[in-house]
Amino acid sequence: MTGAGIAGASSANPPYPARCARGAGALLLTEEQLGGSRDRLLTQALGAQPTWSAIPVIVIARESRRPGAAAPTAIASSVMLVERPVRMPTFLSVVQAALRARMQQYEIRDAIVQLRANQQALQEADRSKDAFLAMLAHELRNPLAPLRSGVELLRRAPPDAAAKIQAMMERQLGQLVRLVDDLLDVSRITRGQIELRRERVTLQAAVALGIEGSRPMLVAAQHAFRVDVPDAPVWLDADLSRLAQVVSNLLNNAAKYTPNGGRITLSARGEGDEAVIEVRDDGVGIAREDRAGIFRMFTQVGHTLDRSQGGLGIGLALAQSLTTMHGGTISVASEGRNLGSTFTVRLPSATAPAEERAPAGAVRVAAASVGQRVLVVDDNVDGADTLSVLLELEGHDVRVAHDGPTALAVAREFSPDLVFLDIGLPGLDGYEVARGFRGDPSLAAATLVALTGWGAEADRQRARDVGFNLHFTKPISHEQIELALAASAGR
Repeated sequence: MTGAGIAGASSANPPYPARCARGAGALLLTEEQLGGSRDRLLTQALGAQPTWSAIPVIVIARESRRPGAAAPTAIASSVMLVERPVRMPTFLSVVQAALRARMQQYEIRDAIVQLRANQQALQEADRSKDAFLAMLAHELRNPLAPLRSGVELLRRAPPDAAAKIQAMMERQLGQLVRLVDDLLDVSRITRGQIELRRERVTLQAAVALGIEGSRPMLVAAQHAFRVDVPDAPVWLDADLSRLAQVVSNLLNNAAKYTPNGGRITLSARGEGDEAVIEVRDDGVGIAREDRAGIFRMFTQVGHTLDRSQGGLGIGLALAQSLTTMHGGTISVASEGRNLGSTFTVRLPSATAPAEERAPAGAVRVAAASVGQRVLVVDDNVDGADTLSVLLELEGHDVRVAHDGPTALAVAREFSPDLVFLDIGLPGLDGYEVARGFRGDPSLAAATLVALTGWGAEADRQRARDVGFNLHFTKPISHEQIELALAASAGR
């Protein structure tokens, strides 16, 4: 059989259980090996196989032997008889047919194993989805409850209490916006819709911007926060805002899982051809069994009802995805529970630019001149009215429209300097309205600002293609309003 490419092993004794357990392709027996206790051994071995397995049994019998006469009844269905005298071509054909049948059984086994793995993965995903939806409902209610209470308080509170209530509402609204932004980032990364805007930036600038985003949480928990960065710039080819997001997510995680008054250290340095960022804390730490899944989406280590900081368990997953997109790695080290943890990010460093310039992100918005004519277009009446009131309080002349055709009609009478334009409008969508502005010489000079819930790079590019000057995702911040006013004043 070796000459025909078939491997085999022989034995004078019947080691059926061992051969079957090791996964034999077929059993080749002579008639003389059957009978008595050997039949029982063979029957037991074949009966112990898993449900997908039926090892072919080839029995070389004497001429004119009736089928099944020499074989145990329990295995008669899997027996292939070859009568003597044996002709080699016939024998090889029977063996090859048996092995083909056996290979099909292994394919069935592999399919069953894969099916079970898929079923287990689906069950785990279903459990993760249920846990995530429960967390999402909880985390969204957290800021919404004080916002609703704040609205009622503003109706009843004396004027001197309004500032405190307003500050609380701004904090809670900021938390709500961060939750939505994280969810959008998860969706974009999953669909491959995040594109990095790489440029020469310094490691120091990314760290500073990341700290700025996390400072409220660090201050609120009264953590002792230490920063160690070199004076000499460490250059990176990176998207500054996304890299700052990595830093901020790591700091937020440290602040969340470190008891109030704990110690958190952020260090950054150049190391060979790499830039290294480390965030170290003396918080709750990570058990060995939890480390493997620490960067998995929707994972929260030690999540209990007494954790007041909340979160959706996606910050570390986003940090890993964004780091990987930059060609870097992120790792975690911890001695165990209540022994703190250290997260380390390693990124490829870059050469300094030919002419060092101010790091990206250090853009100052010039004070916008008052008295601009502003058109607000949004089918959300409350959203349009609140934005128009804010603009009027700053001294601007404002008009409001709630659909595309009305927006163009008002614009031709009003001649706005600046237009805040929602994309999802009835009648004509925001893109069509923008084309109407750019195609009308009397309106073409207006600064157009797209307001939308869609913030992928493809959405921004489409807005640029039809003539928008700026693109902001909802809800628009006061800083973005000032930026739009400054852009309009400078045209």
